Amino acid sequence: MRFLALSSVLLVGTSLAAPLGVFSGRVGSFDVVMKLDEPTSDWSVSNSTYFYTSKGLDVPLAYRRSGSNVTVNEYAAFELGADERKATATFRGTLSGDSFRGTWSTTDGKRTLPFTLKRVNVATLPLALPSSPGLLALRAKDPYNFVKVNRAFVVAKRAGDVTWLREPRSGVTYPRLPSGAAVNAALQDRQLQDVQYALSCLSDLSQRSDIDLQEGWEQDVTITYRSATLLSVRSDVGYYCGGAHPDAYIDGLTLNVRTGRALKLTDLWPTLTAKSLDAEYRRGFKQEGEPPCEETLSNRAAVTFEDYRAFLTKDGVTLWPTYVPHVAAPCAVEVTIPFARLGRGGSLAPR
Repeated sequence: MRFLALSSVLLVGTSLAAPLGVFSGRVGSFDVVMKLDEPTSDWSVSNSTYFYTSKGLDVPLAYRRSGSNVTVNEYAAFELGADERKATATFRGTLSGDSFRGTWSTTDGKRTLPFTLKRVNVATLPLALPSSPGLLALRAKDPYNFVKVNRAFVVAKRAGDVTWLREPRSGVTYPRLPSGAAVNAALQDRQLQDVQYALSCLSDLSQRSDIDLQEGWEQDVTITYRSATLLSVRSDVGYYCGGAHPDAYIDGLTLNVRTGRALKLTDLWPTLTAKSLDAEYRRGFKQEGEPPCEETLSNRAAVTFEDYRAFLTKDGVTLWPTYVPHVAAPCAVEVTIPFARLGRGGSLAPR
């Protein structure tokens, strides 16, 4: 789940079978952003989608185009046990240049609203957040999600000299240091990534009429290590996106405070190998609960650094295994390895 799929790069074309692009505007008095990807011939739900800016949750769409006339079906909650998703509303409008205008109406005819949308040129949109590599890459490669997340964060709290900023719709909150543009840009980019994961999850959950959105995404980020040269944060996430069961994971991020570069363990301990790291984890592992964990820890085709998420603490490097399946969740135990057991450290390694 840590690697939830996000929408693909949008390519705006000119043929009737090509994507129409990203539009923003209003449906009635509601601000919306719409992405019209390739049209469909059978009304199957495609990558076309739109969201109300106040919520940021995607509503799936499918559309057909005949000349300047465009008909877009909106598909809302998927009823449990239903054979297929049903359209709940339709946009009927005319495309003229960069404008898309018409009428939105529910399929039962009980509600009708005018809509006016205009194609978005993201290059002209001002940044609502400080400039960062991830934000600029999103603007260049994924205009729809750029428009979604290019919104000012709010101050959640201040603790000492650290300010914690929250994205209002997802609730994802990350720290900012009092100085250091590079490290704060890196923290913002990781936060934006997690905001997209959270909103994607909540969008999926919103298509289930039988589930409360409050069950969808909970994330707690803490600073676990801070020095003049290093910052390490831990992220605990619990989520339910409408699948068979809820799940959870732990992630870690260690940054060079001066450059903002995300550091691997081998950047700090150059002689460390994946096998030696795995051996140290298993040495420190303490079995908790059932089922027995030895088979789970051993049942891997190959050992890699990706088997663990890591973050620094004052006592050492804490590892959390990524390879433990949900059914063996009690075996996903955190283990902290003292720095001295990781080999000879480089110039940045904590002592």
